[in-house]
Amino acid sequence: MKKNIKYISIFSIVIFSILIYYGIGNVQESTMEIKCYQCKKPIVGNYIRIGDRSFHPDCFTCKYCKKPINGPYQNDGSKYYHSDCYKKVKGYVCDHCGELLGEVWQVYNNKKYHQGCYEKYYQPRCDICGLPIQDKYTTDDKGKYHASCYREHKLPKCDICLRPIEGEYIKDVWGHKAHKHHNGQKTVTCDTCSRILSSATSNGAFKYSDGRYICGYCKAGAIENIESAKRYVPEILKQLSQYGMKGIPNNIPIFLVDRNQLAKISNNKFSKDTKGFTKIETKLLNNVKVSSSYEIYILFGLQELAFKGTLAHELLHVWQFEHNARLSKIESEGFCNLGSAIIYESGSSQLATILLDNLKNDPDPIYGAGYRKMSKKLESIGWAKLLDQVRGTR
Repeated sequence: MKKNIKYISIFSIVIFSILIYYGIGNVQESTMEIKCYQCKKPIVGNYIRIGDRSFHPDCFTCKYCKKPINGPYQNDGSKYYHSDCYKKVKGYVCDHCGELLGEVWQVYNNKKYHQGCYEKYYQPRCDICGLPIQDKYTTDDKGKYHASCYREHKLPKCDICLRPIEGEYIKDVWGHKAHKHHNGQKTVTCDTCSRILSSATSNGAFKYSDGRYICGYCKAGAIENIESAKRYVPEILKQLSQYGMKGIPNNIPIFLVDRNQLAKISNNKFSKDTKGFTKIETKLLNNVKVSSSYEIYILFGLQELAFKGTLAHELLHVWQFEHNARLSKIESEGFCNLGSAIIYESGSSQLATILLDNLKNDPDPIYGAGYRKMSKKLESIGWAKLLDQVRGTR
C-alpha cells in the first residue's frame, strides 16, 4: 500500500510540472474571473498563461498561420508564432527553394541558401580549373578564378624569371614584360631600342664604360670605330640632298666619344638623351666670315640605324650654318630632328618605327617640342617652302 501511494505522489508531481511548463491552469475552482487576452471572453476550464496574459487554448494562435500553438513558440512583442513560422516571418528560408533553413546555411550575394542549394546552383566555380571556389576569389571581365589559378594562368609572366607578375611591372615597346627588380637589381632596358635586357629578351646585354646599356641585337650592328662611321657619310648626304638640303661638306671629321667626353666638348649643352654634338669654328676677317670648320662628335657604340639618324641630325646643323639660318634653339633642334626622321622613315624595321615614335613622343622641351613644331610646319607647307623659310630667316 505504501508503494502505491508513493507512485501516485510522484505521478502527480510530474503532471503538475508539465502544466506549469506550458503555463496551463484551471479556473473552475477559482472565484476570480479570468479573461482571454485574445478574445476578451471569460476563461472557464483549462487555459494557457504567458507572462501576465491568459488565453483559451484555441485562442493562443500563430500570427502567421493562424493555427493554435501547442508546443514551442517564438514571440515578437505581443505576436506569437510557431518556431518554424517565426523563421519564415524573419526570412530564414532558402532563397532558392523557399524551404526553411536549418541551423547552418550559406550566404551568397546577400541571399541565404541551404548548403545543398548553394553548392548545386550558386557556388562559384573557377573558370580555369572548373572546381568549386570555397573562399575568396579573383575576377576579371571573363570570369571568376581561384587565387592560385589566376596567379598561375592569368597573370602576365615575367620574361626574365618566368614567374607570375603581381602589382606593377615594366613593359617595353617590343611586348616584353618584367618585374621592376630581380635579386635586388633594377631591371634595365637598352638605351637604343628600349628592349628589356636579359638573355631571353634581348640576346644578352652589355654595359658601356659611361653607363649606357645596349642589348645583344643592337650590339651586333653597333658603330664602334671611325672607319665604320665615315662610310655612312655619303649615304646620309645623298638622302638629305633628295629633300633639297644640299651643299653640306663631305669631308667633315667625325669622332666617336662617350657621354663624359660629349658633355665636356659641348660644355654640357645637351640632355641625357643627346647622342651627338657639332662643333663649329668660324674665321672672321674684319667681322666678315671667311671660312668655317666643323667637327661632329657622336656616341660610340650606337646601333647602325640610330647612328645614321644621329649623323643626319648633326649634318643639318652644318647645313643651317652654311645657309646662314637664324632659328631659335627649339626650331633649330626640331629642324635637325626632321633629318633623323628622314632616315627612320626610310627604314622598314620595327626599330625604325620605334626610333621615329621616340622623336614624336619625346617630352624634352627643346628636342621633342621642336620636332613637333617643325614637323607640323613641314606638313603644312612642304619641304621646298620650309627650306626657303629657314634660309631666309637671316
